[in-house]
Amino acid sequence: MVNGFHNAWPLKQRFDFTYDGIMRSVEDSFQRLGLNRMDILFVHDIGDPDAGTDTDQHRAQLLDSGVRALEALKTDGTIGAVGLGVNTVEICEELVGQFEMDLILLAGRYTLLDQSARLRLFPKLVEHNIRLVIGGVFNSGILATGPVEGAHYNYSPAPPDVLERVAKIEAICSAHDVGLSAAAIQFPDQSPLVASTLIGTAKASSLQRNITQFNKSLPDALWRELRAEGFIGDML
Repeated sequence: MVNGFHNAWPLKQRFDFTYDGIMRSVEDSFQRLGLNRMDILFVHDIGDPDAGTDTDQHRAQLLDSGVRALEALKTDGTIGAVGLGVNTVEICEELVGQFEMDLILLAGRYTLLDQSARLRLFPKLVEHNIRLVIGGVFNSGILATGPVEGAHYNYSPAPPDVLERVAKIEAICSAHDVGLSAAAIQFPDQSPLVASTLIGTAKASSLQRNITQFNKSLPDALWRELRAEGFIGDML
């Protein structure tokens, strides 16, 4: 396993958010994709302690020169939109307003289980007219499997307090004849700030199941009870 992936090329991962680093990354991506334009360019994993990018150096790379690359690529039409691709709320709060961005791909921080993005980040998104693409709607597993033995939360075994909270959410869903995973996949889309929900899968059957769950009609009473019990907040 290399950089968390099976059968990856034996290359060393290096984060470079400078002007030259972003331009090289875009050019390399074009070669792999066989394209000459991208709809969206996400600056991935900046401000992530686990990736080692939560440093002043990496922030300076982006703000001192990387932003110039993003602006140039958008101005000449090479990319249609600019955004962050992260799973930490803090870096979003820090960078929103420091350069022009259209979207934030945020994983795991606005879900049926974890809404840590809502209180401080959402008002800043409204102020700067930024929309969200939500990833990690199952928080790496537990909102798909339920609080079963071995359930994962944020890529690790779920701790007891998370298992207990998910069990209570699942009980409310069951009372409304709604599957936990269907509620989880539809929850982010209740907010007008969410432009899209991003679902990753390795199997066609899983993709079809996710599409079916996303399109299934769920009762408004479900959201009202989840809100009344304190599991979700008001939508902005």
